[in-house]
Amino acid sequence: MKFIWANGFYGKGILSRSEPTWLHRMENRLKSKHTNDVSYSEEVTSQRRQLRDAWKKQRQEYLSLEKSLKLNAVNGELSNSEKILLDKERDKLTQLKDSINKPVQKSGNLKPIWRMEDFELIDGNGIKDLEYLQLDPVEVLFLLLLQTIEIPNYDFHSLFLELVEEYGDSIITNFVVYYHYKSLGWCVKPGLKFSCDWVLYSRGPPFSHAEFSIKVVNDDEEDTLIDYSAISRVVSGVKKSLVLCFVDQVHNGWKEYRDTKDIWKFLSNWRINEVVWKRWAPSRTRM
Repeated sequence: MKFIWANGFYGKGILSRSEPTWLHRMENRLKSKHTNDVSYSEEVTSQRRQLRDAWKKQRQEYLSLEKSLKLNAVNGELSNSEKILLDKERDKLTQLKDSINKPVQKSGNLKPIWRMEDFELIDGNGIKDLEYLQLDPVEVLFLLLLQTIEIPNYDFHSLFLELVEEYGDSIITNFVVYYHYKSLGWCVKPGLKFSCDWVLYSRGPPFSHAEFSIKVVNDDEEDTLIDYSAISRVVSGVKKSLVLCFVDQVHNGWKEYRDTKDIWKFLSNWRINEVVWKRWAPSRTRM
C-alpha cells in the first residue's frame, strides 16, 4: 500500500483524505507522540474549520451588537464608550481571522485521548491497521499494464474485457485519456469531487494543488451546455482550469484488439483534442 502510494500517488486511503495516514494518526492520538514536523491534512482541515466557525459566530455577534447600538443611538450618533466597545470587538474579530491563515499548531502537547472502541483496535502486535488503499478501475488497469501489481485469476486483457462489459465504452475512453496524460508526465487522480473525470497534478497531491480538471467528452455525450456551465462553476470555485478532452477513434479497432490482444496498437488508434473552457464574463471582456 505504501509502495504504490509513494511511487505515483495511486489510489486513496479509505480512512484518509488521500494519503493513507490512518494508522499514524491513530498511533499519535493514543500514544501522544506527535512530532513537531508532522501535520496531517485531516488535522489541518479540522482545526481550520473550527477557527472559521468561531470567526463566523463572532462576526454575527459583532454585527448584531453594531446594529443594536446604532438603532438606540441618540440622534444617530454613537457615544465614545460605544465606539470604543465596537473597536475592541472589531479587533478581536480581525485577530481571529488572521489566526485562520497562520500555520496550524501541531498537536504535540495533547494528552492521549482514549475511547471505548479504541481497545478493540489493539492486539498483541500493537494497533491493527484497518485502512487499505482503494484504486480506481482505470488505475488498476494502468498498474496491471505496467506489471506493477498482480490480481489473482486476472491479467490485463481479461480484466479490461470484463470492465468494458460492465461499464461500457466509457471505461475505454477514460483509460485512453488516463494513459495519455500519464505518458506526458502528469500525476493523474480521479476528479469526481470536482465534477470531472480526472485532475492533473504537476508533481502530486503532497506538493501542490491540481492545476487542471479533465472532462472526457465521447461521441455519444449527452451533457448539455448547462451541464458544462455547472461543471465550470465548480472547477473555477477551486481555482482550476477546465479542459474538455474530446476522444475520437481513427477506426474501430476493438474487435481487432479482442483477437490480437495488442494493447499498444489499440491505444495508438485514438485521437485526443483538448479545449480549455473559460466562462465568459462581460465585465472582463473588451470588444
